[in-house]
Amino acid sequence: DAIAQAAREQFASVGYAQTTIRSIALQAGVDPKLVMHYF
Repeated sequence: DAIAQAAREQFASVGYAQTTIRSIALQAGVDPKLVMHYF
């Protein structure tokens, strides 16, 4: 799943506190609303 993979990479790269929905969506190539749907 691209969203979960992008989230893991963001957490590893910048940490949980600095990770945003927008950054996960951008990395996964999806709309931020889709990320919110899953998380």
